[in-house]
Amino acid sequence: MRKILVVFCILSASALFAQELPFINVSGFVDGAYFHDGNANPDSGEFSAFSLDQVEVDLSKQLGERGFVRADIEYLNGADPMNAIDYLEQGYMQYNVPIEEKTLEVMFGKFNAPIGFELLDAPDMYQYSHSEVFTYGLPTNLTGLKGYMSFCERIDAHLYIVNGWDNNSEDNDALTFGGRLGLKPVEKLALGLSAITGGETPGKGPKNRTVIDVDVTANVTEDLLLGGELNIGSESEAAMIGGEVKDASWMGFLAMGHYDFNETFGLTGRLGSFSDDMGIRTGLPSDKDLTYTSITIAPTVSLGEKMGCLLEIRMDSANEEIWLDSDGKATDARTTFAFEVTYGF
Repeated sequence: MRKILVVFCILSASALFAQELPFINVSGFVDGAYFHDGNANPDSGEFSAFSLDQVEVDLSKQLGERGFVRADIEYLNGADPMNAIDYLEQGYMQYNVPIEEKTLEVMFGKFNAPIGFELLDAPDMYQYSHSEVFTYGLPTNLTGLKGYMSFCERIDAHLYIVNGWDNNSEDNDALTFGGRLGLKPVEKLALGLSAITGGETPGKGPKNRTVIDVDVTANVTEDLLLGGELNIGSESEAAMIGGEVKDASWMGFLAMGHYDFNETFGLTGRLGSFSDDMGIRTGLPSDKDLTYTSITIAPTVSLGEKMGCLLEIRMDSANEEIWLDSDGKATDARTTFAFEVTYGF
């Protein structure tokens, strides 16, 4: 009941705000789903279920010729309904600085991390779930200062200095630095080279984490989209193994293809993998290297302007028995199903 009240308050306040201040642009989306885990065991309280996964309302306003402000307010399934921080995906101010015939966009606040192939919000995705690279190898949101410039039609760049991975406030004595170089060598091909480094553990003298990420997007035809990503990372003094402090590293990749048969029906396929030294990124500390692999298939249906649905079938496997099956026994495989409907406004 409390979650429903939070969603109602977000939508009501946003609608009232927009009505009182019509010069503010209002957009957003609603995301609902049915999820089934083939390994779920009812005896342990795990069930297939319907869910309202996300409701997001985005408010933005142009401030004169150079200023811009935006706030993305959202409800997230599973987030603490009494914690307001969970309901602010982005909140930033932007000032555009003219430099000769170019524009430097300076952003201050909390913003989506400009790194990787997959996007965060459900309407921008081609399947229900994110890949292992997105989940384990990258930050989602960053808080700090960012600059962006498009040098020409084929080259652009982001540079930023921030608190750390998904930190609204700093929890150590080291900031995190990063950037992304975007290249478009030909009209239908886009490349991104990203790097991010900094201390990512609480306290003084934090361990350093560094990631190099390469993404590629190819619009082969009007109906066929191909995408890929390679993620390589390391963390110093990551784990204590056999009484010795050791560094850790990881590598992940994804390959994705989406084809639209017509204006209504499409099909997405994705292969993902993530190799994790000592389980440092996946949260399963071990003296062994863990490798996750997934195959995802998702038929998609357009239900009209800004409304769509999809059915996802995802098959996960690992080189260790890290899951429990429906009988409560250890297993190295899992299959999940999801039906999702999204609507943007």
